[in-house]
Amino acid sequence: MSLFEDVHIQTTSMRDVIYELLREKIINGQLKPGEKITESKLSEQLEVSRTPLREALLRLETQGLVERLPNGRLQVADIHTNDLEDYYAVREVIEGLVAREAAKKANELQIEKLHEILKNLEDAVNRAKGALIVEYSQLFHHKITEIAANKKCVQILKEIEVIVKRQGHYSLNLEGRAPVSLEEHKEIYHWISRKNPEKAEEAMRRHIVNVCAALLEKIKHLSNLNTSVQKK
Repeated sequence: MSLFEDVHIQTTSMRDVIYELLREKIINGQLKPGEKITESKLSEQLEVSRTPLREALLRLETQGLVERLPNGRLQVADIHTNDLEDYYAVREVIEGLVAREAAKKANELQIEKLHEILKNLEDAVNRAKGALIVEYSQLFHHKITEIAANKKCVQILKEIEVIVKRQGHYSLNLEGRAPVSLEEHKEIYHWISRKNPEKAEEAMRRHIVNVCAALLEKIKHLSNLNTSVQKK
């Protein structure tokens, strides 16, 4: 089955189409961390020549989504704990500031829209709709960033967006994490709607710290499982 089956190909270069497709599959977990990438196999699946495929993979490699092994082969990049902590340390500070600014600047219409997104997120959590949970969670954060209207924060968050999105799929799919995350989002909304910058920042930073901790725990658990299997 071709990987292009459910992809609408717009007028763009084949290299860009391949890049966007593989990027999305890495972000949403369809291509898993550590999964080996074989150019010949992918070329057959996508029904494309090696040249645009190689260019797309190189672009993914520069973004840290694909990594090259010592033997020269490629694989989907693992989520390394050191990188994870670095990204989330930045995200904690920046999104905390964004929440603070949003609490200062939000008007009634913006607060109403944020509440609408939150209700959609709650509905998705109650119905255990994984893809929608991720979508509305990210939309909630994007809306707060939009309200804050801080261009420098937007620029920094844009640089780490791909990594954060990828990890977000894993964190919200951790057992029991989605309901907890929902309550954290409700607290963030509460303080923004009450125009309390300090509490909004505290709630956001606490949320980001908890996401990172949950991911680190999951990675540690998987590492222990892999070690146990290798010893057998």
